[in-house]
Amino acid sequence: KLPLIIGMILAIIAVIGIVVFLLLTGKEKTMVCTLSDQYLGLKTSAEAEIKFKNDRVEKIEMDMTFDLGEYAFYEDKFIEALKKGYNEQNDDVKVDIDITSDDSHIYAHMEASSNNYGILGNIQGKKYEEVKESLESDGYTCK
Repeated sequence: KLPLIIGMILAIIAVIGIVVFLLLTGKEKTMVCTLSDQYLGLKTSAEAEIKFKNDRVEKIEMDMTFDLGEYAFYEDKFIEALKKGYNEQNDDVKVDIDITSDDSHIYAHMEASSNNYGILGNIQGKKYEEVKESLESDGYTCK
């Protein structure tokens, strides 16, 4: 009888351990959204990779390319606006941004995690399907 009781206790402990592990690790998903746009000769493309844990945004990485075309002369102003726009939205938003450029293009790589989701607007606290719907309504294509 004692070995049976010990076996049952070990089985219960194992099940509890598995449940705790699953709760702590959570289910992870990744969404990739892209956007291409052109306005008055300025071409923009963006790709955002959004990582979810337990159906909530965990981290965002975004790459953007701006083809300045005839506006290449204003490259410095565009770069300044990019840096200022993402890091001064409000005190709660801190976005790591790396910007490079050549003669007529600006390349930006941005990252945000935790509660700092300013690079894609207000998606804080939204679930996977809500984020997808919100971004698609803004013109992104998400997979």
